[in-house]
Amino acid sequence: MADPARIHVEGFDIDNVLLHRKQLQAAACGNLENGMKSARDYSAMQGR
Repeated sequence: MADPARIHVEGFDIDNVLLHRKQLQAAACGNLENGMKSARDYSAMQGR
């Protein structure tokens, strides 16, 4: 029986999915940091 972690469904490559997930997580972290920076800049403009 095939290793479950290595299952390849037609048109579905688990390695690509994991890679995209890492890229999405990196993008999400970047967006969060940018969002926090924007919030700090906005607060500074409001004099808080």
